[in-house]
Amino acid sequence: MLEIVKAGNYRITAEQLQIRADGETVLSLQGNCDISVIANTKTKIHVVNEGAEKLRITAEVTGNLLLTLASFSAADLAFELKANLWENGARIKVVTASISAYTSAFSYYVDHHNNHTFSEIDSYGVCLSDCDYSCQLSCKINPGCKDSEAYQNTRVLTAGSIKKIKVLPILEMAENMIKAKHACSIGRLAEEQQYYLASFGLDELQVTKLIAKGYLSNILQEIETRDLKEKLQEQIEGKVNELCLM
Repeated sequence: MLEIVKAGNYRITAEQLQIRADGETVLSLQGNCDISVIANTKTKIHVVNEGAEKLRITAEVTGNLLLTLASFSAADLAFELKANLWENGARIKVVTASISAYTSAFSYYVDHHNNHTFSEIDSYGVCLSDCDYSCQLSCKINPGCKDSEAYQNTRVLTAGSIKKIKVLPILEMAENMIKAKHACSIGRLAEEQQYYLASFGLDELQVTKLIAKGYLSNILQEIETRDLKEKLQEQIEGKVNELCLM
């Protein structure tokens, strides 16, 4: 198993990886990988999927963890996250952005085990014609975890005739003094929105591309590293234009 104990930029070819690094770490995945994260203080991990079709991440959080996943190849992907929030005040925020053209399955599981813990999962997807897409978000606030918070946000933009889309948000609350909320939207741009944008001289293809880029660019708000932000912006622009999303 490859172990990373110092923040930095890494090109990953290993199938198993453990991260204990504080600060900001960028991982460029070349193939399938199981990643174990131990976040004791303030940890930021940005995963750029360049070749993985199977990706599993487990996170044991006693501090503060920000995790992002950018997957713009439009290839098959099975992604699974399992996270445990152990200490009082432990926090996790997860932001994923993906383009799916074939089969994509996203699964998120977060368990709160202490007071004042916080979780937020934001999933943004653009699904092309004939795509089979699923997303399950499951969060549990266990008994005694007072003043904890859990939030889920799923946004899926469809382009063309979609084979199958399934989104399943699950909030399991076993404590009263908590806050929890989930939000979900699936589908094409509303007709009135298309009409409004068309009034500026944009055709349907241009409108779809514009909205798709907006969906995917949400991940950039969580990235401070200029080089990585510019790289992902170029990938979003290039891939959306290449696929035409029609």
